[in-house]
Amino acid sequence: MADDSDPLKQYRALLEKQKGQLKNAKAYKGQKPSALMRRSRWELKQEFSLAASEMRGLWQGGRMVLSSFIGEAYPPCTRPLSSLVPIPIRDLALETQHRGRVLIVKTFAEPNRMTSIQNAVEDELGDVARLAIYNLLPTVAPDDILPLGAVVAVKEPYYKCTADGGLIVRVDHPSDFVALKPGSNIIPPRLAPDTIELGLSALSIKEDGNTAFKRNEWQLAIEHYSDALEADGLEGNGDLWRTLHRNRAGAHLRLGHYELAIADALAAIIPAEDDASEAAKDVNIKALYRAGRAAYEMGDFLQAKQHFKQALEVDTNHREARAELIRTEKRLAEQENGGYNFPAMAKSATKQHPRLDHASFLKNTEIASAGQRGRGLFATKDLKPGDVVFVEKAFQATHPKDSGDMSVLINVNTDRISMGTPSLRLYSIVDKLLWNPTLAKKYLDLFDGGKFGSSKGDAEVVDGKVAVDTFQVQSIADFNGFSCPRVKSSDKEEGGEKHNDYKTSTGIWLQASYANHSCLQNAAGAFIGDMMVVRALRDLRAGDEILMRYVGPIEPCAGRQKRMRNLYDFECDCALCQAEAKVPGPAVEKRARLRREIDAFLSANPLDDDTVWTVPAAKKAKGRRLLEGVRETYHPEELFRRLPRFDCVTIGLWVGVSALAGRPNDELGRFLSVLRDMGYFVAIQGGNATIDRGSAIIAPSAIHAAMYAGRVLAAMGNQGPASALGALARDLYIAMFGVDEGFEAEFGSAA
Repeated sequence: MADDSDPLKQYRALLEKQKGQLKNAKAYKGQKPSALMRRSRWELKQEFSLAASEMRGLWQGGRMVLSSFIGEAYPPCTRPLSSLVPIPIRDLALETQHRGRVLIVKTFAEPNRMTSIQNAVEDELGDVARLAIYNLLPTVAPDDILPLGAVVAVKEPYYKCTADGGLIVRVDHPSDFVALKPGSNIIPPRLAPDTIELGLSALSIKEDGNTAFKRNEWQLAIEHYSDALEADGLEGNGDLWRTLHRNRAGAHLRLGHYELAIADALAAIIPAEDDASEAAKDVNIKALYRAGRAAYEMGDFLQAKQHFKQALEVDTNHREARAELIRTEKRLAEQENGGYNFPAMAKSATKQHPRLDHASFLKNTEIASAGQRGRGLFATKDLKPGDVVFVEKAFQATHPKDSGDMSVLINVNTDRISMGTPSLRLYSIVDKLLWNPTLAKKYLDLFDGGKFGSSKGDAEVVDGKVAVDTFQVQSIADFNGFSCPRVKSSDKEEGGEKHNDYKTSTGIWLQASYANHSCLQNAAGAFIGDMMVVRALRDLRAGDEILMRYVGPIEPCAGRQKRMRNLYDFECDCALCQAEAKVPGPAVEKRARLRREIDAFLSANPLDDDTVWTVPAAKKAKGRRLLEGVRETYHPEELFRRLPRFDCVTIGLWVGVSALAGRPNDELGRFLSVLRDMGYFVAIQGGNATIDRGSAIIAPSAIHAAMYAGRVLAAMGNQGPASALGALARDLYIAMFGVDEGFEAEFGSAA
């Protein structure tokens, strides 16, 4: 019987329902809606009044689950508002994007928000419709976007049928929405405000902006400062003009509009030849400080350093600029030589502060062609196992507690359901790209599935915002997103594979996104806060491709390939997958059966400090039989001679641990066999050990096996190999968790 409480099943059913509704809606493509489909002005007003009342009750009731649908993709408008031709509601055709047109409407109800911000609107002919703006940050209030009486422009409107049989103008690209200011010459007379404040001075408007600024109403402050800058009689380079730019820079900085903040701050600087007074110096320091802070937040530390140094040239005793310069120089040092204090970094990461203040170190890698793989990441120098390949700060990391509500994204284009942070991540990235063209260009350069043609990599600014294609943004996130722990990998939270997991935090790391997949990865990433630390797992030569794992080896080969086809649209061709493809069908079936038996056996017979010494002989014998049986499935033997046999690992480790206190040589052989099954080929000759990691897989089992083998060797008095295996275990722990914090507490010492 189906479990109706399973949310994934419920949302899968919702996805199928939405796909059916979309298919039915397409039958109306290009048609005008019938009279039965239209709502009257009174009906819409009542509908929104009721919705607002219901929403207040829901919000007061606590945490909500917000479901949002990504419909059929269409491109954003890349033309300025001034070039578009107005279109009335009555001329809109269903399931159609009206290229080259603009819809100008006025709201007449109380706005509401579920997964979009909506309101009822009317045009100059008196026709009405619903308007919905999607993909905005959850923190944006409906009254900030579609307040009662606002006049707005929708560029190249998309008119759709809704599930309830109604009609809606749907805006998926926030850059397609423009709030019009009172007095705009494109507002039709019938929609113009009844009263317009005339003759307000720039100084008066500025004070309104300052009031909003003090209330942390940053967007409102920006609007007031912008209005003041456009006021009649304001000089283009006077003190008030510069003050408005400087103040607006501060508001932009707080909203994450970094490039606009820099432009405003630099516009506010008073040339020394115009005014060398102390007052002029003071305002210049404020402007340069804000420009430096904005550049810092963008990760442009060279530009930030320049602005802070210029501020100190004006006043060498300015404490804030001095402190920021010191901080910036630390980031530049990290960027240049990777000189991180990883233990201190790990201590600084907390649930309250998971976003850390560090720069990325990327000099050991470069992006280049990887042939049929597209682009890839390559080493620029020789690296040894354990060496740092790169350290990268997240472009965007989103955590479950970033919003008080559960968010679900249902994508009918890809048949994917993303629960939790992936949907919140989309809104954050869209907002970041809208206002920062340089960052947008970097993000849009990532692989997007090849469905967006010539728009790839573009970051065109139109009407003051980047024309962001949210469908492309989401596609890039699907292909390049990582799941990650909220704080750090050593907290043992699930995370780190390059896919979306609704139970964890998720993020985008730009450089890491260029690393292609291999089940036999040669580098592994760990997370400390929003920093990804990638280390080499084996010897790398300059020019070698960096390969990371998208899907873990715990799944059978067929399952891994299916997941990679579904998630990333490719199949792995690594040596392990090629070997698995040649295993005869009966052996594959036998292994699947034995895997189920092993899982049940291990679940029924866990080993801990109390039970490890009292395992009945019959249980030990059954464990050995299961191990021997699964090893027999790795044939022909020559296929796996130098490859991992992962399905042998967990039962092999159980057999080894359950047989402790036996003969040392037998114990050592069992644990070295586990390492061999993980792809670590250990050769011990006298007091020396060599470890071949050429096809190794990283997992906690390898750490356990190395530590047990090291202890046996130490008990045998062979300290050299014992130390080598202890060092291997520590290397693997650091590669998995970023630091060795907690290693000895969990594993002790091999010696």
